[in-house]
Amino acid sequence: DGEQVLVIYNTSDKTGWKLLITVPREHLVRDALRNRSLTSVAGGVAVALTLAVSLVLIYALTRPLRVLVRLMREVQNGNMDVVFPVLRPDEAGLIGGAFNRMVDRIRELIDDIYRAEQRKKQAQLEALQNQINPHFIHNTLESIRMTAEIHAAPEVGDMAHLLGRLIRYGVGSAETVPLREE
Repeated sequence: DGEQVLVIYNTSDKTGWKLLITVPREHLVRDALRNRSLTSVAGGVAVALTLAVSLVLIYALTRPLRVLVRLMREVQNGNMDVVFPVLRPDEAGLIGGAFNRMVDRIRELIDDIYRAEQRKKQAQLEALQNQINPHFIHNTLESIRMTAEIHAAPEVGDMAHLLGRLIRYGVGSAETVPLREE
């Protein structure tokens, strides 16, 4: 009938008859096809599960590194008030701890530079104030005042005297002065 079959035969030694057994091919391969389908489905499910587990693990393992990269960008933009939360002593935790120490050290160095600049400005101001020899200026103004007194110009003498006091005050005060005193 056009159906493929497997034919098995055996010839009897006593009678010479041939015994034929026919098995349709469909019956022979039905179990193999079912096993192949089940194996394919199980393999597909296993691959999908493996992929899902891999993605979850990759996300879990790279999350600390992504947090660290975000914190590095914040530091790069000038925000030094960041801290990487070290949760485990793994590689990401070691890198995060080193990052925290680096940020702390950078903050210390910035503070040191700020203090050094403040000291430098103060030293420059003091050097400028010391360049003005207050004794020389005071003596010169006293000479002008005395000359004005001798030549009967008391107003000029008073102005020289007041200017001397003003210069003495300005040179002597290195700190902030209240407005009423100024």
